[in-house]
Amino acid sequence: MHSRRLEFEGVVDVGLIVIAHFKNPAWTYARDFLKDVLGLRKRCTVPLSTYFGAYIIMTRYLKIDRKEVATALVTTLSIDSPAFYENIR
Repeated sequence: MHSRRLEFEGVVDVGLIVIAHFKNPAWTYARDFLKDVLGLRKRCTVPLSTYFGAYIIMTRYLKIDRKEVATALVTTLSIDSPAFYENIR
């Protein structure tokens, strides 16, 4: 039995989206990793539903200003990247 090689290495989780969008000790690493994913230098997929989860975590639990969060997330989502995956059932 031959194994098929997947077209992607991983799936970006909501945690990475959260720490990539506000200042924290891991912010630089997370931001650079997300840039690599969206620029297709890392073969990962980003489900768009992670952005909804990130918004909830950042506004409800981390108490970051809603406008600031929305602006940051929409800015990232405005990047035209094939890494974004929207076909979530």
